[in-house]
Amino acid sequence: IYGLLGFVLAVVFQVAHIFTETKYHNTDKFQERDLWARSQLEGSCAFSVNSLFGEYVYGGLQFQPIHHLFPEINHVHYP
Repeated sequence: IYGLLGFVLAVVFQVAHIFTETKYHNTDKFQERDLWARSQLEGSCAFSVNSLFGEYVYGGLQFQPIHHLFPEINHVHYP
């Protein structure tokens, strides 16, 4: 079961972060808060946002930009 869960998490992280439209910035320039927030939005992407199956399997991690900006908010409020 741990192997299956690890595989699912690996797929989620790959889909959410390794995507053609994502951009990565130099982390040395994050003194300003807007640069950090922009990096979080541009460095991750949302997927399967209208899928009940995706919600069940990914547990809110399909909303990666929101997850990165507001990690303290429960995932049921992401949509």
